[in-house]
Amino acid sequence: MKSRERSRFALIVCASVVMLVGCSGSQPPIGVLRVSNLGGRIVNGRFIPQWPSPASDALDLQARSGPGIVLRQRVRTDAKVHPGIYASQYQSDDVFGYQVNNLKNNPPTCEVPTGYAGVDDIAADIKGDLMITELDSTRVLVLRGPKMCGPELGSISDPYGPTDVASLDAQHGTIIIGNLIDGGSNPAGSVSVCTLSGGCTLNLKNPAMFEVAGVALAKNGDCWASAQNESGTATLTYFKGCSGSGEEATGYHSSPLGGLDIDDFGNIVSINLTEASVYNGCNPACTLVGGPFSLQGRATFGHVNHDSTLLATADNQFGQVDVYHYKPTKITYWYSFSNGLNPSHIVEGAAFTPRSREGPDR
Repeated sequence: MKSRERSRFALIVCASVVMLVGCSGSQPPIGVLRVSNLGGRIVNGRFIPQWPSPASDALDLQARSGPGIVLRQRVRTDAKVHPGIYASQYQSDDVFGYQVNNLKNNPPTCEVPTGYAGVDDIAADIKGDLMITELDSTRVLVLRGPKMCGPELGSISDPYGPTDVASLDAQHGTIIIGNLIDGGSNPAGSVSVCTLSGGCTLNLKNPAMFEVAGVALAKNGDCWASAQNESGTATLTYFKGCSGSGEEATGYHSSPLGGLDIDDFGNIVSINLTEASVYNGCNPACTLVGGPFSLQGRATFGHVNHDSTLLATADNQFGQVDVYHYKPTKITYWYSFSNGLNPSHIVEGAAFTPRSREGPDR
């Protein structure tokens, strides 16, 4: 590993523990800690991120709401359309499948043993096929849906180390993969454009994407990447037709960097640790539709259900999945579940299956 990469990775690891135990030597200025929200480890010379789970206000949140609290409300339910919710943990090789409305905090109905720890975000496509990002194995697994925990359809080798993934048709169509850092002499974040049969054939970069967290793919073929630039400012980059050099979106203020999704109305849902915001357009000008809305616990990734009436986030603060009633202009906490999840393994991904279909022609 080159000296620049080695020192930069060391800063990332140091920053992740500075509030708990400190680091040797003098503490760098706050401005230098541009990736202070990220921790991780180095495996075979490659940085493996650990998304944040700070606990500075955990007791306060727990006292006010309590993890696992259930608020009894009625929602639209159609098990034939969206059969469940998946949850992943970063320090585990299992992805768990749960019933769609798990208000009683029941255990998983099934699980997928991936064989590798370092599972990051997960996502479903329109048919309910599941995509699993694996940082340690640098691959994305695709499982057949809509039945929960279906058989493996195949995998994609992504040499840069995937953190997020999105597709409308994972078996036959385009799959985009977000890469936190893609290596090379001048490492920076990127988006890989791939198919299950052909692998990754295009790597998208933009100066605003120093480190990439989330990706989103629209049914018209456009795609976005949430990132932070080299100064540590959160950015959103728009790629028309998911190609070219991209344009930095204007009017985007979600910070720090986090996951993305697209709801049934074509809005971009942005998750950024303590809040969620909803934007329209962003091609490249964004219009804020709703938010920022406070989240129950801290999360990096989350996804809406097929008709965009619910939002699930991976709460790495309390080790659970939080479920919200969703409207573009209002997000309201509903309930949480944690049965089968281990808070020390860092709850990382949460996804309804199938995903939003983006429009009335669903």
